[in-house]
Amino acid sequence: MDIRYVYDSIHDGKDEILDKIYKKYRNDFIHWAMQRYNISEHDAKDVFQFSVIKLYENIVNRRINEFKASVKTYVFAIAKNKISEIRKRNAKWVFQADELIKDDLYELLDWHAEENYKNDLINRLNEVLNRLGKPCSEILKLFYYHNQSLHQMAEILSYKNVDSVKTQKYKCLSRLRKMFDNEIKGE
Repeated sequence: MDIRYVYDSIHDGKDEILDKIYKKYRNDFIHWAMQRYNISEHDAKDVFQFSVIKLYENIVNRRINEFKASVKTYVFAIAKNKISEIRKRNAKWVFQADELIKDDLYELLDWHAEENYKNDLINRLNEVLNRLGKPCSEILKLFYYHNQSLHQMAEILSYKNVDSVKTQKYKCLSRLRKMFDNEIKGE
């Protein structure tokens, strides 16, 4: 779908074009956002809806003056910026430390693994994860395997609030990293 066509349609009063955009790109966006940014389906839907509304506002207010990109590219770019904005606004040291530890785990896997050895390491990582016991194994599996949001995890695990889940997840990830590192060194 061409952005110029959408622009002209909206300025001609044919707002039903927004429904077509919404239906055409919604599922692709939700899948892409959940995979790329590890956000919940609910958050992906909210961001997509915001992006379509923002596209409409930008067209009505004549903020679009180049027509090189496709509608999909334009909507996804708005969404990507919105996700970044939300993440920056909500970022706390726990998230930053969590990402560093997660990256460290991947580096640890790569550092210790040759191609035919990675499956063994992944199995060993799963074994260590299971040895963590509750609540750590539950928390990490819900977050990393089942892509549950912190809000969903707080409900499922009956935590008082999201901050408690964040803190516990950080502690559990640190423990997992140490145990896995010891497992590898003890070969």
